[in-house]
Amino acid sequence: MTAIWFSGLEQERPYRDWLARNPTLEVLNARKNPGRNYLVLHAASARCVAMRNPTLRYSKICGTRDDIMAFLIEHLGAGLEPRACTRCGQ
Repeated sequence: MTAIWFSGLEQERPYRDWLARNPTLEVLNARKNPGRNYLVLHAASARCVAMRNPTLRYSKICGTRDDIMAFLIEHLGAGLEPRACTRCGQ
């Protein structure tokens, strides 16, 4: 599996469908254009990643932790460690 990147209001339905099909995987919340300064890892089943219009202001990179880390290396370079969400504890 590879990480899936959801971004933009038109991606809200596909993102919600992905969440429903993959509750045991993870979601990386990032700025609209992912950067090194804001990367927060969540459980896909957490309420904090299913808010209203979740893909409008933020990108969601979804998959296994390994998939997400591979995405980060490919797009932002090595040496990044997302922080865990303080609410869902991922």
